Amino acid sequence: FYLGQTTTVKNGKRVLHGEEGEVIGPATIDTHIEKGVKLRFQNRCTLNLYLHNLCREPPPALPGGFAVGEQLFLIGPTATFRNGRQVR
Repeated sequence: FYLGQTTTVKNGKRVLHGEEGEVIGPATIDTHIEKGVKLRFQNRCTLNLYLHNLCREPPPALPGGFAVGEQLFLIGPTATFRNGRQVR
């Protein structure tokens, strides 16, 4: 299971936090060799992933019972980031 943040790869396919994948071999990129493995996910996306981003059991539920991919609404005050962008 993938423990990292949901990510979109170059071909536009997404791999979600908590998604199950199959190990297809050792990592094949220099930065991950001896530190990771290569996984294939149900959407046929393959990724080299560090071992610390993987587990054999599904990850625990997210705080508040929220689910990956769920659409939520901010009910607090407007948040302004350092770059000036705002979430309302």
